Amino acid sequence: DGTNCELGDINSDQDINVVDIILLVNIILSVDEFDPIGDLNGDDVNDVSDIVLLINLILYGGACDLPINSISLHPNGNFWDWGVLYNVSEDIGRLEFYIDATILDTNGGDYEEAGFQGTFDSVSEDVSSFIAFGLLGSDAILSAGCGVLVNFELSEEPTNLTNIIFSNSNGEEFTVIFSPWPWF
Repeated sequence: DGTNCELGDINSDQDINVVDIILLVNIILSVDEFDPIGDLNGDDVNDVSDIVLLINLILYGGACDLPINSISLHPNGNFWDWGVLYNVSEDIGRLEFYIDATILDTNGGDYEEAGFQGTFDSVSEDVSSFIAFGLLGSDAILSAGCGVLVNFELSEEPTNLTNIIFSNSNGEEFTVIFSPWPWF
């Protein structure tokens, strides 16, 4: 929900560590049906990509480790599957940015859970725009905090987010910067 850092904390002990990797491997090897707690990259499959993402979270941190009012690109275990992490101090009513890759699809994230409508479009060759907002008259607000803003299926590996515009619930813009991953 963007208010805390649950991603990767399989055993809910408020710490992401090797125990979570062991539990995730156990989920993947022993569960015949999909288990959402092990689906860290939001692709509705429990697989090695989730383990890679968890190891990256342990090594480099998660969204809550980002500087305040920043967004970052984060690999979700596949060359073409990337997440945009965020850590913001204000509620979000609208957001927009460019990514230096062609967006093929979106796959969940906190923007969707908040009830935002999202759209992407090609700006130029290998550059896409992404815009998300709550519909007029809706209660769609993404609460201040940190999490996975959106997951993308991309045509190539991205390196940058530009033209970043975030507005609060009153429509007032606030500054959000791109922080390259890993941010240690």
